[in-house]
Amino acid sequence: MHSPSGTRPKKRLACDRCHSRKLRCSGDLDGCSRCLGDDSVCTYSPALKVGRPSKASMAGREIQQTQSICDAAFYGISDGDALTADSGISMPPSPPQLGDSCITDHTALFGSFDLSNSLGNFNATHPFLDIPMDEDPWSVATSPPVSSHDPNIDPRLCPANETANASSQLERLSSLQQELLRTRLPPAHARGVSTQPRPAKYIETAMRPVQETLGVVTELLHQCVKSNGDATDSLDDPSLLHEESLLDGQWVQSQSGERFGVEDPGSSHIWAASPTNKVSDVDKYVESSHAAFQSYRHVNPRQRAKILLKWHELITNARQDIAKIVVFETGKPMAEAVGEVDYALGFAWWFAGEAERIRGSIAQPAISDRRAFVIKQPIGVCVALVPWNFPVAMIIRKVSAALAAGCTMIVKPSPETPFSVMALADLALRAGLPPGVLNVISTDNANTPSVSETLCKHPLVHKVTFTGSTSVGSIIARHCSGGLKKVTMELGGNCPFIIFDDGDLEQAVAALMILKWRTAGQACTHANRVYVQSAVYDKFAQMMLEATSKIRLGHGAESCSTMGPLTTARGVDKVKKHVQDAVSKGGKILCGGKQPENLNGYFFEPTIISDMTSDMLTTQEEIFGPVLGLYKFETEEEVVQKANDTSMGLASYFFTKDVSRTWRLLESLEAGMIGMNTGNASCAESPFGGIKMSGYGKEAGKDVAIEEYLIQKTGTLTVEDVSKL
Repeated sequence: MHSPSGTRPKKRLACDRCHSRKLRCSGDLDGCSRCLGDDSVCTYSPALKVGRPSKASMAGREIQQTQSICDAAFYGISDGDALTADSGISMPPSPPQLGDSCITDHTALFGSFDLSNSLGNFNATHPFLDIPMDEDPWSVATSPPVSSHDPNIDPRLCPANETANASSQLERLSSLQQELLRTRLPPAHARGVSTQPRPAKYIETAMRPVQETLGVVTELLHQCVKSNGDATDSLDDPSLLHEESLLDGQWVQSQSGERFGVEDPGSSHIWAASPTNKVSDVDKYVESSHAAFQSYRHVNPRQRAKILLKWHELITNARQDIAKIVVFETGKPMAEAVGEVDYALGFAWWFAGEAERIRGSIAQPAISDRRAFVIKQPIGVCVALVPWNFPVAMIIRKVSAALAAGCTMIVKPSPETPFSVMALADLALRAGLPPGVLNVISTDNANTPSVSETLCKHPLVHKVTFTGSTSVGSIIARHCSGGLKKVTMELGGNCPFIIFDDGDLEQAVAALMILKWRTAGQACTHANRVYVQSAVYDKFAQMMLEATSKIRLGHGAESCSTMGPLTTARGVDKVKKHVQDAVSKGGKILCGGKQPENLNGYFFEPTIISDMTSDMLTTQEEIFGPVLGLYKFETEEEVVQKANDTSMGLASYFFTKDVSRTWRLLESLEAGMIGMNTGNASCAESPFGGIKMSGYGKEAGKDVAIEEYLIQKTGTLTVEDVSKL
């Protein structure tokens, strides 16, 4: 046969793609018929520019090629040997298919094996990639048609007239992507040929096609979801969605080229990918921020304020787009996502004013010819380690304070929510922020500890701000202690919510409905323990039960949804653990208590449990989920003691009409923020932060928050006495 270009394919000693010596080259494409999946000829000729295969077809060919190269590595075959039945090599049985029960039994197939240092983010299961994908993902599905009314099909992702095809391809691509992410080489003894270990460089070379194919499949999956109506498809400004990191004003990939998938919690589909930066990437981000600081520190306060106000304006104009991205990152309903953006905007506005309110001081010491001056200057390069539950609010609050003070900042977003942070950074550049003043470095969960540690310990970093759990916060503090770096910690809550018998019950119910169920209970300031005075306990429980029954679980993009999923699978596991513990110790489930059967994603029903006691897990740690525990108390003294019986001290809330009691509780409750007849204890104008094990430092309010990013210098001057004056 002849190639489309009219030249006969040449025989080669070995295919440089799959290393086969016995198969003919496929013409213009750099590979043979085995690895490209054709009979013997190329389907594309650059000379004629016809018959170019689709991206999906090429992905299928890459997978077949990957199989061949992986086989060579798995079974100890030397470069150039053919993988055929007559080669004298004992071939394994047919590889298991996706969905087989044995597919995750990596140890049973190959024994334990770890190449994490060489291969990055490929964690164990079986190594085979025997998954046909020659057809275009957007062609007609070959499987039996699926009813457009199938309750398992997500109507957001699949328009009615394309439901069967889109659903089939989404599931297929998602499964393939997960399989590629899990692919690793087995140990030598499992190959049954040679126990001589392969060099790390050889293994990396053998696995490179897996990484390349993963990138292709991730892109195909992104496009498949996008083509069927996800957040990115409906953005007014699609350019806000960046699947890169921000370095010195440029959108870049990691040095390794590796990427990690980001899940939509409402469907458990991976809908986009972000760079997997590692320790080796950190230094260039810090160097960029340090270089930018040398000039930005001299930008006058008025100009810094103007940049922040412009950023505020651009975020306001893009609030719907940013909210849509947040919906698909966190799962929260659209109304909550928009509310988060609006709440966060208050910090940009506030710190624009704080930029011009930075003041030094002058004093005359006891020695008459001396004068003392105090000036304030930006501390330098700062690092923000931020959580996934309020990505927009956390970023704007931290970044605005740093920029107002004249600092540069590196943001490491949570692996669950990199894209909303990138969108905000994009708008900051559009607002006129110089390159390098704000850098954003993304990474996956596996590399987060090492990247964070490297950032904290870098000698050019002088300030770290962290929002997260107390356990992780203590680790961050240890990392920073060696360099005596300035640290702000906003940590766990375990917040009490107290209702006295003279309180306004309707007001308390309205506040608790927001404070408990917003973001599916995933906030450090949320009510963790609800104490109700015995005289109104039953009535309040019934009122909460009736109000909670009106909640509608669903994907955040659906207009009828009033509660979305938890953001992570581990969050669901923790909630289940809390519910099981409470029930085993006498708690009674009034509603919820389980995952809904008719929803995909990380959903858990809003759960109310009565008869809670102090020995239950929920009393001792944050729930961080949609579980409300009701505790009964008799006296003010009793409830204050119970409310303070925790190592945490972030926020407390109470409802009473007694003015004297209000004052007593403000003084006696051990928390950094007190909500008095309200569930909202946070605003840009007042300090935000806790006491005890809930952290130190403040992130809002007049003077205190911006001081976290400033240093003070004292200058002393001796004034010569001139008697004639």
